[in-house]
Amino acid sequence: MRTSTRRNRDGSKVSYLQLAHNEWDPAAKTSRTKVLYSFGRADQLDRAAIERLITALTRVVGVEAGSDRARAVGVPGLEFVQSRPLGGAWLLDGLWHRLGIDTLLRRLAAGTRRDPVVERVLFALVANRALAPSSKLAATSWVAHDVHVPGLDAVSDDACYRAMDWLIAIENKLARGVFDAVAHLLNLEVDLLFFDYPANRRSDFALAA
Repeated sequence: MRTSTRRNRDGSKVSYLQLAHNEWDPAAKTSRTKVLYSFGRADQLDRAAIERLITALTRVVGVEAGSDRARAVGVPGLEFVQSRPLGGAWLLDGLWHRLGIDTLLRRLAAGTRRDPVVERVLFALVANRALAPSSKLAATSWVAHDVHVPGLDAVSDDACYRAMDWLIAIENKLARGVFDAVAHLLNLEVDLLFFDYPANRRSDFALAA
């Protein structure tokens, strides 16, 4: 749906609603907007007609319109389970791998009895600070319901606290390892910083490179 506005001679503005679709123009090598249908002036909108159109279209694609939400029907063998955002966490995970933090953490954990998933837990905490800063207890709900973290479907608050305690213990080794990896690849001077409030070392932290 697109809204276009026109200014009248008296200075007033009139808005029009249009159903538009972007099409690629190979000659001009750009995207052009094609108006499929005009609904007329926004202040004179025929809402009943739009509702009839929505109902007709939802039948075509196999969904049934309801008063509060659309319910999928007529798709045998398929059932909607859940939907989670991916973009921000996916980008941060790529940077995490690019810096080699995942490899370093797994290597450091290999010499202990720690579950290798501790690397994913620490990534989830860092991603939470970057995308939706919250407490560790709230971060567990965030991981379980609001984001897709590759390799980690859910995490407990105890696991978060244990991961943070271990992070503090290996801070120097991890910082040095990331510095060596990035300085070698990019030939840059890099600092890896861990921030923690002195009053409560478990309260908050952030990771920056």
